[in-house]
Amino acid sequence: MAAAGIPFREVSSCAREEVAAGEPLLTAELNARAKAEGALIPVDVLPPFFVMGVDTIVTFDGKVLGKPLDRDHARAMIAMLSGRRHTVISGVSLCRENARTTRAGGADMVVGCSQTHVWFRRFDDAQIEAYLDTYEWRDKAGAYGIQGRAGLLVEKIEGDYFTVVGLPLGLLVSLFRRLGFDLIARRWAAPATEGVQRPPGADAMGNAAKDRV
Repeated sequence: MAAAGIPFREVSSCAREEVAAGEPLLTAELNARAKAEGALIPVDVLPPFFVMGVDTIVTFDGKVLGKPLDRDHARAMIAMLSGRRHTVISGVSLCRENARTTRAGGADMVVGCSQTHVWFRRFDDAQIEAYLDTYEWRDKAGAYGIQGRAGLLVEKIEGDYFTVVGLPLGLLVSLFRRLGFDLIARRWAAPATEGVQRPPGADAMGNAAKDRV
């Protein structure tokens, strides 16, 4: 987001990720929504503001690959993906808070997801160990992040690169647009309300000048 010039502040979330909640696309969306709703808003952050939750999962051969527990688990994941295709799914939830709160979720919310197919090169045991030595696999779904050394393992992708990174920017632009904000022009526009979840009594757009992600 910083590279795209989007100001943001990272906060903790009390959400618990689910990796076996059923259909992978739905799992990514549910996790992203839970992270946004569970965001712990600092007392110095005043409304209105946006809260975003993102969840990325890797699927292979009908199974969801979560984050590796340790080096051995990461080794098994990378070896399994060698020379084969897998799918990366990133779910994004975006809500706009209009009232003072310490937890997100009491405002308009939109959710979406994006998926990209990734093919890994074939690599040998020595190459796997060299990659594991970077420790980039820690806290990464599928034991890798394409923006790091693991990018050398990738032969090709089919779909959006930023989905594999973990934040599909095209989807993010669409979600902001559905909440009435043009992220590219940095201005408010008429909202595309399809899919917006508006709780009873939710406020209108409010003061745009103070909005932030």
